[in-house]
Amino acid sequence: MKNNREQKGEHSRQFSGWQERIVEGRVEKDRMFAGKDSPLPEEKRSGFSGLSYYSPDISYRVDVRFERFEEKESVTIGTSTGEARKMSRVGRLHFVIGDDSLQLTAFESVPPHGSLFIPFGDESNSIQTYAGGRYIDLPVDLLESTSQLDFNEAYNPYCAYSEDWSCPLVPRENYLPVPIQAGEKAYAK
Repeated sequence: MKNNREQKGEHSRQFSGWQERIVEGRVEKDRMFAGKDSPLPEEKRSGFSGLSYYSPDISYRVDVRFERFEEKESVTIGTSTGEARKMSRVGRLHFVIGDDSLQLTAFESVPPHGSLFIPFGDESNSIQTYAGGRYIDLPVDLLESTSQLDFNEAYNPYCAYSEDWSCPLVPRENYLPVPIQAGEKAYAK
């Protein structure tokens, strides 16, 4: 049996590894945004110095209960360019942040490609984060095994960087009545 000091040391290593993974992912994303495959307009790439993020915050890595719907529901989601995109509503994520019990609907693209798409809006939109909301992708198999959602991985849709992109709009059911101060912040054009 581990003593209290050993348990604290193990927790500290786990936190450090998680934080390192978040930071490494951000460095890789910034590298991609500076390159030829960037969603940024070409004229913005040469002066690009990195995206803006909240500091990793473990309190936004939340346990979730995934309620899988008995049947997938085919829905049409509007996009930033006025197009319609077919998706399937597959389930609902239930979780707590602070004192607030919250939920988000998870979607799957049609045809599915192995991950759940979780678009969400929150009280930080238009203040510190992109006005149109943000996204989280969650591998289906990961959700079944870990049952966690990490808002530190929230990212802006490509239309936050250029109007040339067509991005799914956040459905009304996925607006959270709290600020989510984790993940990517608004892009300063």
